[in-house]
Amino acid sequence: MSSVSSDYTSEGITFKFKGNKYLVPAACPHRGGKLYCGLINEKNGTITCPLHFSKFEITSGKLLSGPSSASLEIIEIAQD
Repeated sequence: MSSVSSDYTSEGITFKFKGNKYLVPAACPHRGGKLYCGLINEKNGTITCPLHFSKFEITSGKLLSGPSSASLEIIEIAQD
């Protein structure tokens, strides 16, 4: 069973990860790579930009590696 599910909206990508829901920006802060096309690593809880491979934590937005100099602004969404 997958621990990550996602939906793309104009505001960004909504991820369900380990029982919590997060809104991730639609674009990478580096060069605007489309994060909905990115690689999601369920085990590590990361998303990697498909353009230049900047890697971010899904839950915090923290930049882990890559050419981006900024982290993502992640919003935790309250569950219904």
